[in-house]
Amino acid sequence: MYFKIVNFECHFPSLSLCVKASRSSRSPYMLTPCGNSSHGFLIDNLSLWNHVVKQFPKRLNSEAFAARIASLPFETLSPHT
Repeated sequence: MYFKIVNFECHFPSLSLCVKASRSSRSPYMLTPCGNSSHGFLIDNLSLWNHVVKQFPKRLNSEAFAARIASLPFETLSPHT
């Protein structure tokens, strides 16, 4: 879901009230909470998403992105290591 948000492949009417996409060319997949973000799946898992996407310095198509995620060691996918 986050991948689709960052690539503007999905639409949620009030999404801009919760998160905004990074404008950084070095971290194109990062998302930032904004406004009065409350608890929910999107916000609660945002730190995990941002931790993982630090491994992606450039944009990829969805197939390449999925392959790259699958190739990462499990330790990389945990924000607590």
